Amino acid sequence: MKNNLEKYGLPVLSGILLSWAFPRFHWFWLAWVALVPLFWTALRANPRGAAFRFFLAGWVFHSILLQWLCANIFWAGGWAILGQQLLCAFLGLHWAAVGFAWRWLERRHPRLTPAGIIVPLWWGMEWLMAHWFSGFGWSALGYSQGACLPIAQWAAGSSVSVISILIVLVNILLALALLEPPCPTCMWPCSRSACGALALTLLERTRLTRIATAAVVMAVILGGGSWSLSHAVPRPVDPKLPPLKVGLVQPSLSQEVKWDADFNDFTVDMMDAQTRGLAKEGPMDLVVWPEAAVPGDLAQAMTLEPLRRLTRDTGTALLTGITRNDPKARKSYNTAFLLTPQGEMTGFYDKVHLAPFGEYIPFEKWLPFLRGIAFGGVDPGTELKLFLVGEYKVGPLICFEVLFAPLAKELKKQGADFLAVMTNLAWFGQSNAMLQELELARFRAIETGLPLVHSANTGISGVFDGFGRFTPVSAFLGRDGNLIKYPAERIAPAMVQGQRVVGIFTLPQPIVAYPAAGIAVLLFFFVALGFTGVLRRTPASLPIKSNTNAQTP
Repeated sequence: MKNNLEKYGLPVLSGILLSWAFPRFHWFWLAWVALVPLFWTALRANPRGAAFRFFLAGWVFHSILLQWLCANIFWAGGWAILGQQLLCAFLGLHWAAVGFAWRWLERRHPRLTPAGIIVPLWWGMEWLMAHWFSGFGWSALGYSQGACLPIAQWAAGSSVSVISILIVLVNILLALALLEPPCPTCMWPCSRSACGALALTLLERTRLTRIATAAVVMAVILGGGSWSLSHAVPRPVDPKLPPLKVGLVQPSLSQEVKWDADFNDFTVDMMDAQTRGLAKEGPMDLVVWPEAAVPGDLAQAMTLEPLRRLTRDTGTALLTGITRNDPKARKSYNTAFLLTPQGEMTGFYDKVHLAPFGEYIPFEKWLPFLRGIAFGGVDPGTELKLFLVGEYKVGPLICFEVLFAPLAKELKKQGADFLAVMTNLAWFGQSNAMLQELELARFRAIETGLPLVHSANTGISGVFDGFGRFTPVSAFLGRDGNLIKYPAERIAPAMVQGQRVVGIFTLPQPIVAYPAAGIAVLLFFFVALGFTGVLRRTPASLPIKSNTNAQTP
């Protein structure tokens, strides 16, 4: 019974607790203890046993976190559940590789500390998941911390992976603190023998040190993040440059309507009315519509004419998503384009990083049957682009691209003053996909220090400042064409999911982010803790040589 609890119960518990740290529950504090049961039981297992435990925890975690993928059953039938489980198992194998390598390296190189092995291995795993094939770093531990802005600031100027490393560090400290020395007779904590009593004494001496160290690490994390929130300064801008007024339109159109050509005029007319209602509230410099908001083809004049008329009447630039077809090259793109207040198109941007199985089908040549259960037919663009709105440069990201920090950082490097994310998650209904995607956008704002405009078809639309603070849309268009406004501070983000809402925002100023401070403190943790031996396993907690075969598999 005890072995089954260690082998199955504790890994499952870790997977469940960790998933609850993410939206929809978003109990972010659970991430700092969720991995303790998994690490504790893995430290008592051989490499193969640790690999199994890690796989089980990873599979459970991803099955709950990515449950929104099952919503595709509406479009792809039961294959959606199979696909979701195959993805979760594939991601779980990454965890299994970490568990095996961790215990194998610890046995092969006893002088290495458990934390000195697991932390870089975990970082490497998250990097690999975010880069290879198409990249899917959705489950990085750091994304769970958006609800606590002081902790989230540790990603400023660097990466969300910094927070993931700190989470793993605290978890391994607590796991080592709870690790008990096995009795040679019963393999469980026992003080009947003199050696067992001595081991317990040694353990008690180090246990409090490790718990205190974990507490100090958490205090530094919270204190440093709070200091950053209160002391970061706005990036210098031209004082003669007027603040940018940005309008957002969330039309909340179902996927069936977006695919039905009979609703094309209705779709444009509805967003036109919402935009004109916004314009009555005051002048705007830019209105942002979601991904693929405009039905039709960018190359067709009849598609653009109603939009040109709207921008001229309101005196507002329009940034929106659309499809762009190239008959000569036989290619089709997921595109964003900008119309000036004079109705002129200044350029377009073709999405460069496509969503697998939603915009293109990996391994389609070798697995042609996937065409019947997945979506493809979209071609990738070749380069990132900026649009000019007055004196401001906006860097567009389309849907899945918000997952990739290098894209946002490259736009900043090119000179973007703010980011604009246009997305459509109508595929996933009222699932937790929208709340989780919003956290990805939050960290792109924090990492770059740039304000981020988030325009989503069915939610959740709003504006992030460079600290990751979010203000959602909070006005509804009445039947008389006037807006019904609610105080934004009383609107929780989840309240606008699936709602037809709009809003006007004054674009926040960019923030100066300093990555060196966070990285320096991180290095200090490892150097200081390594010298003090806090991260090492005590002799009493190591496997007893005469009974190594009795160690939990």
